[in-house]
This record gives sequence, C-alpha cells and structure tokens, in this order.
Amino acid sequence: MDWFGYTGNILDIDLTENRVSVINEDVRDLKRFIGGIGMNCKLFADRFKPLTDPFSSKNLIIFGTGPLVGTIVPGSSRTVAISKFPATGAVANSCGSMSFAFNLKQAGFDHIIITGKSEKPVYLLISDDHVELCKAKVIWGKDIVETTNFLKRKHGDSGVIAIGQAGENLVKSSMTLIDKTSTLGRGGLGAIMGSKNLKAILTQGTKGIPIAEPKKFNKLYKSLIERIRKYPHRDSWIELGMLRSLPVGMLLTAKGQKKKARQCSDRMYLKKMKKRRLACPSCPMADKDILEIREGEYSGLINYTSSIINPLMMFIVDGLDTYDQAIKAFDQISRYGLDSLTLTALFEFISKMNERDILTNEKLGVEWKQDFKTFQYLIDIIAKREGFGDILADGWKKLAMEDKTFSNEMLTVKGLDVIFEPRFLRLGTMEFEQVVNLLPLFLLLAF
Repeated sequence: MDWFGYTGNILDIDLTENRVSVINEDVRDLKRFIGGIGMNCKLFADRFKPLTDPFSSKNLIIFGTGPLVGTIVPGSSRTVAISKFPATGAVANSCGSMSFAFNLKQAGFDHIIITGKSEKPVYLLISDDHVELCKAKVIWGKDIVETTNFLKRKHGDSGVIAIGQAGENLVKSSMTLIDKTSTLGRGGLGAIMGSKNLKAILTQGTKGIPIAEPKKFNKLYKSLIERIRKYPHRDSWIELGMLRSLPVGMLLTAKGQKKKARQCSDRMYLKKMKKRRLACPSCPMADKDILEIREGEYSGLINYTSSIINPLMMFIVDGLDTYDQAIKAFDQISRYGLDSLTLTALFEFISKMNERDILTNEKLGVEWKQDFKTFQYLIDIIAKREGFGDILADGWKKLAMEDKTFSNEMLTVKGLDVIFEPRFLRLGTMEFEQVVNLLPLFLLLAF
C-alpha cells in the first residue's frame, strides 16, 4: 500500500543480540498518534517498564520522524528522540535538525527502536535497505567532530548522530550532535548511547517519499516559499541568524560588561566570527553557523553550531574575556559532547563556593581562578571523569550530597540548571514553564 508521508517501516535494533529486524507499522496507530513525537510515545509506552534505570540495557532509545520529514517542506527535517534521561530521571522527547531524519526517511524508515547493550563499541549504518552494526573500535575515544568526519569520509554524504568522550564516560549531562552541528537536547542522551556502547548512527537514503496529491502539495509548498521570501526581515535573518533576535550585547550591557558587549555586535560577528551560514535539507533560511576565528592564538579554529548565540551566551561568564575564548571553549565542549549551559552554571557555582572556602582548591585539584584556563580545566575533568570531575559528571543531585550547603545554593529545576532566571528576566512564560512542566520537555528540546 502507499503510505503517503510515511514509509510504514520501523527498524528494531537489539544491541545485545546484535540483531536487526524490520517491523511494519499499523496505519491505525499513525492516525491516532500524530507525527514523530506521537508515535515515539506510543512505541515507547508499549515497551518501557517503569523504574528502569536510564543506564540499564533495558532502557530504550527511539528515534522518530513525522510525515513531512523527507519532503521539501521548509523546516521539516527534524529528528525526535525519546528515552528515560539520566540527568532528570524523566521520560521525554528531545528534538534536533540537520540531515539525519531526512536521510532516515529517504532510506525507508520512520523510526528506529534501540534496546540492549553491545558487548563492544559499534555504530549503526543505515543505507537504504542495507542496515548493519559496524565495529567502532577505531572511533571509540574520538570526539564528535572527529567521529562525524571519519564516518562521512568512509561512507559518503549522510546524516550522522554521534557522541563524544563525555557520552562514552556516561557523563549525565552529555549530549549528541547531529552532523556535528545540531543538538538532540539536554538531559544525557549521549550518556545513554554510551551506556549501550553505541558510538554513532549514520543514515543515507535515496528512495523518496510518496505524496498523496502532488499538485496540491506543490501548490502549498510554493505558497510557503513565497511567504518566506517576502518576509521583511529574511535577509537580515540569513545574515545574522539568532543574533538578530537575541542581542547578547544588550544582556552583557545590562550586567555591566560593556567591554564584552562591544565584542558581540553585529559588526564583530560578521568581521571576526562568521565563516558562512548553514541550512538543513529543504530549509530556505540557513539559520545554522559555521564560525571561524581569524586571528590570535586560536586562529584557524572552525566550529559548527546551531547558532552563534550558543558560544556568545557563555561569554556572560566571568573569566571568559574575549569572543575567541568563548568560541574556543564552546568548541571544546561540543567536541566532548557536553552541555554548555550546565558547564557555565557549574563554573559559576564552583567559583562561588570556592570563594567562600566551602569548595577548597585541594578538593578541586587546582588553584581555582575565574579565568579561561580554569574553565578549560573544568571541561576536561568532567568529560574524562577525573578527580572532582567524577562527582560533577553525575550531575547536580550528586553534587548536592557532597555538602549540605550546596543544595541551598543551587539554582536547578528537576535536576537541571535553570536556563531562564526569573530574578533577572522576570517570571515570563518560559520561566514559568520550567517550574510547572511535569516532564521537563522544555529543558530538553533543541534546535
């Protein structure tokens, strides 16, 4: 039968048994549970057993796509992943962009269900009808950029979800990156893949997606494209990305950091940081960034990111004094597969506790300073689980058990650090959602 927007196929991967099988979808389920998130939840609920530990081999990871994925509809190339996350203990969906979902759908699959744990490191190769669990010994221990580049060189143009050393070492805040650019959200998906000895998933597809009424579809598509082209701020958005909508310089000025604010201007971004813009399949906006440091100690460094906002928001931290330090630190974090928001929150928290002699230099294993070198040290010890970094790698809850003072000083919601501080930004909709969201989806969603 013609599924129209769906392939009708689900990949079922058992890592313990090294087994790959294909399940046929029930069209009645597709009508009841809408899109990638809807079917993800249905498939997860059917198999998941309550109280399962996030790092248990019985925990599931399900990657899903919706009916528009794989088509030319703008903004449709989205991957949705559901699991029980270690940082929060919650079952939730996270979401990311780039080319993984597009290729998965074109290969002929709507979802991937992953269970079990491989005896040795592997990566999953999906190339149309060819599905294989491949040995990953040569890339185990490599960072996300190295892993992604290696797999794309070996297999050709593809979508790649990969983890870094933080995921391998089960750091509870570790992340995955799609095509070394877009995250699949916060909460520890990288660590779940690491617990299963799954280094990466690669997708390639050439099959196409059947459309029920092509003429009506193309008419709607053309109208959407025309609306996007006529959007009055399209050119400035393509030129500046999220920097146009979220002026980091204003936030820095509000915090009294005017010298830093000048480094975050549109002019500085265009002259000193921007290499070029990057788009997902079917997207006419190119909202992702390829950054390049053109001068100084880190000249030649190139970083892929879903937005320039990511490194520049780290610039707010005391200790990072120049834009190139912020980009260098963000690149280091991304390669390991760490969460930049958690890292900056931990750095500020530890600095505060060290200043009050609650966390001593002896405990931290270094003479603690609020500077760039110490920030890099923190990144390394967490990713590698060295010294006090082993405690930090297990998240805020584990850190709170180290000293009764810590829990009173931490600013966290449901096990994750707060993104939107209500005392600084007031209690708006996003700040309020952090408090009332039963499953911290908002804290896990990404772009």
